[in-house]
Amino acid sequence: MNGKSKLNSLTNAKVGINMRKRLCYLASITVIFSLLLVSVVGCAPKPAEFEVVSLDVTPSEMTVGETATIKAQVENSGGSEDIYTAILTVDGVKVGEKDVTVAAGATMAVTFFLVKDTPGSYQISIGGLSSTLTVEKTAKIEISFNPNPVPCKDGHWYWRVILTEVNGIGVKLNKLTTEIYQSKRLLGTRDYDSSMIQEWLDSAYLPASSSADFGASFPCQAITHEIVTVTGTDDNGHEITATGRVDFLPQVELKYDDGKPEGRWAIGGPGWGYLVQFSPPSRPFTINKIKIFGNLYGTGYEKRTFTIQVWDKDLKEIYSVSYPHTKIGLSPGWVEIEIPDLIVDDNFYIQVCTYTPEEGGIQIFYDSNVKNKHSEVTKNWTIADWYLRISKEKVNWMIRVLGTITVPAD
Repeated sequence: MNGKSKLNSLTNAKVGINMRKRLCYLASITVIFSLLLVSVVGCAPKPAEFEVVSLDVTPSEMTVGETATIKAQVENSGGSEDIYTAILTVDGVKVGEKDVTVAAGATMAVTFFLVKDTPGSYQISIGGLSSTLTVEKTAKIEISFNPNPVPCKDGHWYWRVILTEVNGIGVKLNKLTTEIYQSKRLLGTRDYDSSMIQEWLDSAYLPASSSADFGASFPCQAITHEIVTVTGTDDNGHEITATGRVDFLPQVELKYDDGKPEGRWAIGGPGWGYLVQFSPPSRPFTINKIKIFGNLYGTGYEKRTFTIQVWDKDLKEIYSVSYPHTKIGLSPGWVEIEIPDLIVDDNFYIQVCTYTPEEGGIQIFYDSNVKNKHSEVTKNWTIADWYLRISKEKVNWMIRVLGTITVPAD
């Protein structure tokens, strides 16, 4: 072998050695990467694994309209935190759904609330666990009032309290409670036992699907409503409670005089009279009475009549009534004229025509201490120019209106 051949052999040998080294290096890298990959894959956390481990329904027996609390415990036996969607079914029908986050190895509670209006036995299920809820029928009393709201009449509220059983189960009435309010302020409470209820209803037992009522009255004063609560025991042994509310319409007096007469005037002749404009405190407003401060004088009034009219804001007549002069007394004083619950929804006028001749009839008083902004005189059934000798600013006719606020104050 010559020198050139030896050189080539040595070179080839070196190349082979280098190739083997490279291959060994690559093989080592591959092995190390594979080991690392196996290590990483082997250390990855397990996914979440959920299981509903308990289901509690409280109470398991209840009456119609009550609320059952349904609580499930969800366990995560996996290696990762995740969200579990709990689905509540009743007799196989989905009625609710909630998400709960459960850490690895932890247990979390999820809660539902259920009300059933129909008696029966229901299968409650969440996540494969089931329980039974029994709903029993109970008596139901409805409390109503006639009328409601109650207008003030002759200084009193008069109404009836009506108890009606609507579920077909009789009830023994144990107690009736009334609470009187002035807006949101509780003014007083009264409790009545079954013996008192029996006096009102003739029996403290309300038969199935029946009604019973009793009358009530109260002096009109600064109260807005009353809440009535009845408790009892039905034929199935269930305790029941019923509540109702009645609103009172306070009677108010609309006036522009201060109550102290300063003078009097007799205006006579057809279509000649006294007129006062009023603004209702609520709309609509119910007129119950008209009050006049006056007296009789002279002679001949026994054969005469006077007329009271109510005009709307456009001066159109909406009510008229006539009475004999003798409805007014000989001595000065207030006279009340009943009005059959006339409803107005805007400003209105009261006109009084006395048809009083010079020889005698009715005089109506006026107050001068308050500047007149509402009193007028009429001629030919309409507002006329002021024709009296006294200044208009000094005349507030002593004519008032009693009425009720149609909308409850609360």
